[in-house]
Amino acid sequence: MPDKQKNDPKTAEIVISGGGLTGLMMAITLAHTPYDVTLIDRSSGIDRSSGSDPASANSAEEAASIPRDRRTTTIHAAGAKMLDCLGVWSYLADKAAPIWHMHVAEGAATATTNKHSQAKSDFNLHWSHDDAPMGYVVENNHLFAALKKRLTSTNVRYIQDETISSLSISGQKAHMTCASGRAISCDLLIACDGANSPLRKLAGLKTRAASHRQSAIVAVLKSERPHGNSAFQRFLVGGPIALMPMPNNLLSLVWTLPTHEADAHMAMDNSQFDSACNAAFGYDLGRLTVDGDRLLWPLAPALSLSPTSDNIVLAGDAFHAIHPLAGQGYNLALGDAAVLADCLAQAHQRGLTAGHPSVLRDYAAGRNVEVLAMSAVTTALNNLFFNMPRSVRRLSGIGMSLVNASPLKRTLSHIAAGGKLNKASLMQGKLPH
Repeated sequence: MPDKQKNDPKTAEIVISGGGLTGLMMAITLAHTPYDVTLIDRSSGIDRSSGSDPASANSAEEAASIPRDRRTTTIHAAGAKMLDCLGVWSYLADKAAPIWHMHVAEGAATATTNKHSQAKSDFNLHWSHDDAPMGYVVENNHLFAALKKRLTSTNVRYIQDETISSLSISGQKAHMTCASGRAISCDLLIACDGANSPLRKLAGLKTRAASHRQSAIVAVLKSERPHGNSAFQRFLVGGPIALMPMPNNLLSLVWTLPTHEADAHMAMDNSQFDSACNAAFGYDLGRLTVDGDRLLWPLAPALSLSPTSDNIVLAGDAFHAIHPLAGQGYNLALGDAAVLADCLAQAHQRGLTAGHPSVLRDYAAGRNVEVLAMSAVTTALNNLFFNMPRSVRRLSGIGMSLVNASPLKRTLSHIAAGGKLNKASLMQGKLPH
């Protein structure tokens, strides 16, 4: 990363706080607007990842003693179009695994689906795309490296080893004091600093958070049989187990469990954990074996009551931290950036500043439908299956079979591929204008 601190700003049009996957992507996106952009990163430029769900990292390998972080991010088809339009996808195309099929099951693996049987699978809800993948899975370290590389070719001013320690609003500007004593004023301040966003707290923006009842175990698995670029999700009592395809016949595991069960599974040795995975998922892919370290992620989905305040916008996990079962966390962050880019392009055409109230109003309105829909669906699905009575679970299984045979499946497939609930230019593969 070039040293861009030589032009140490006291004023800026747009300041982004957070140098993880969301902050980097936001900076690259807004570099395509007419406003100048400054990115403040608390890290010192080490290779790390930060993302939006348990399959996305918040820290990286800083020492040999830290487990290797192989968490992944799922990017839907519209998100891949957006990253291609921004010049990022060319660095990722050969590292991303396409998702051509999606299989969903309710309840524990049936007795007939086992390692000795070729009986019919109990994954009774299926999606398939013939013309293009419905999404992609990429390791966070690859995504982070691609974003960092692309950022070097933009005019974004990059400030590392810095955090914002105080914030005030006056004169239609946000005024920040950083931990180093550096003072910066800007028209628009964007918080991309994670689910526990310090900037959101400084701005006094409130969130509605669920209680911490579950944790997710994240790992990479090898399968005995080819995964066929298929994604799998099985809804179990206590939480879903999801397997997403990776290159070289590997699979990214995100297994949601009640917290005490997740702790017990983390204490297992690899052989015990392999057995637990196979018992929970079944043998549709043959025997599953863990490949590398396991990581534990506490889950507490949260949604900000408002994504904006005077001269301030929330994006990514600082705005919406949703349950990982749909793999949509980073896609929502991409949507945040795409909508904001359109709002800023329109404001500039009208001769307005980046922090004009119309930008904040249009951003909030533009994110309302998709964010609320994804937050509601993921929370409802998780709660529906979490410790539900057996009779209700039977009905949900019947419901999945009905959805599989109905036109609703096509609608859900289009929504999952992105670009339907969010019509921003970049979601359609076009730069804002």
